[in-house]
Amino acid sequence: MRQRIKQVIEDLRCICQFYSITFSPERECRLQEYRNERLNDLSKEHFDTLTQDGKIDYLNHLYYR
Repeated sequence: MRQRIKQVIEDLRCICQFYSITFSPERECRLQEYRNERLNDLSKEHFDTLTQDGKIDYLNHLYYR
């Protein structure tokens, strides 16, 4: 899970760098699309197979959602 979080942070940084105009519709659309893709991937994760840290990260995600 930690590696997944690091990857998402890096991906978001790259998307924001590529779409450099902060409030452009294209940037917002791409960011939302990326978030939806990652949330879809996360929803397929089996909670019981996660490490203790992974479970905490997953629950924190649900809390802040």
